[in-house]
Amino acid sequence: MQLHKILKLASTIAPTIAPTMASTTALMIASTIAPIMSPMTALVIASTNSLSTYSVSNSALYKVQA
Repeated sequence: MQLHKILKLASTIAPTIAPTMASTTALMIASTIAPIMSPMTALVIASTNSLSTYSVSNSALYKVQA
């Protein structure tokens, strides 16, 4: 019963948090890579990473709800 409540709470919160976490992670990765690569390449990597992280968290979420 506890686990079900936790999963339900997680599925409510996750869509709100996921984009923020994804973009924060992407920014951290970009700022680490940026000095090595050109800024444009770092931006492309950041936006790609942000999208993939978001889709992964969303697909995990749908599995929890199903």
